Amino acid sequence: MTDPLRRRSAVLARQQAAARTIAQEAAFHQARVLLIVDAFSRDARGLRGLARLARLDFVIRFPNVLDRVDAEGVGWPTGCRTQRLEQLADEAALAHRRYGLWTDRYNLIVGGLVSRRLVTLVSGRVFEPLTTAEGHAASLELRNSSAWSLVANRAAYLSQAMNLSAERLDEIIRPALRETDQLPRELG
Repeated sequence: MTDPLRRRSAVLARQQAAARTIAQEAAFHQARVLLIVDAFSRDARGLRGLARLARLDFVIRFPNVLDRVDAEGVGWPTGCRTQRLEQLADEAALAHRRYGLWTDRYNLIVGGLVSRRLVTLVSGRVFEPLTTAEGHAASLELRNSSAWSLVANRAAYLSQAMNLSAERLDEIIRPALRETDQLPRELG
């Protein structure tokens, strides 16, 4: 193989590896959001509002936030509590950098779920995703896997115990971040 062909082959291999990484990351976020949507799809109130979805996802991604505040007597029950590895994770220390104006990224995540027919959007003025029969089946499969059972349990718990508006969730999250002096000044 000539040098230009080798270089081109190496470039293609790197591009394919990058594409696989992006696809895996998208699937990871879609799985987590699918579990949240499914948990709230079973509730009469549903999951209304993109900001609400983003805040609930934040609490699931950074469960130590709920550990820091007694949100109207709500804390993680046994089986959902923050695990030691989550507390020590580098990402946990950066929670304040992940909280803010991030709802746009959920359009892509939910769009991916809609395109795979796992989620449908209720027509109307307010963003309201619901799982389809296929989405519910996929959610059950995830829930039964050891890798996703904790996330599924947390999503189910939040749908029962913290079925709050986006604004109320924000009122709970911000003091928890401030308590550890993690909330950036511009968000405070």
